[in-house]
Amino acid sequence: MWTVRRIRTVGGYVVIAIGVTLMFVIGVTRAQTRTVTWQAVTTYTDNTPIASDVAITYSAWRQDNVTKATVQLADHVSATSVGFDDASLVKGRVYNFTAQAHALYPGGSTLSSEMSEVYPWSVPFPKAAPPRGLAVQ
Repeated sequence: MWTVRRIRTVGGYVVIAIGVTLMFVIGVTRAQTRTVTWQAVTTYTDNTPIASDVAITYSAWRQDNVTKATVQLADHVSATSVGFDDASLVKGRVYNFTAQAHALYPGGSTLSSEMSEVYPWSVPFPKAAPPRGLAVQ
């Protein structure tokens, strides 16, 4: 899943393509580290490459759909993914993930994109153990 967002620059707009993909395994029975990923920003809206002297960084958040509590997972990182531990999350509850890109231009000005579209995800419920001790009499 990815979205295209724009941030205003002096010479036009920058395309902010943020794909928030949550990687997980169905049927996990214990807490584990999850990964949120997104696509790197590489072009302006006119499809010209972003200049090599413009640094692009990213921030990402998770919001609990019930309590609305928000946790920042990444803050101005250059990587296109961030890991988090799901131990404190409620199984079956929906959590909304969003991301934002930041462009640091020569001279020090930084402009941030709009927030990406929300990516809803819930911690899967664990599978029940299969019956044991079957017997026929």
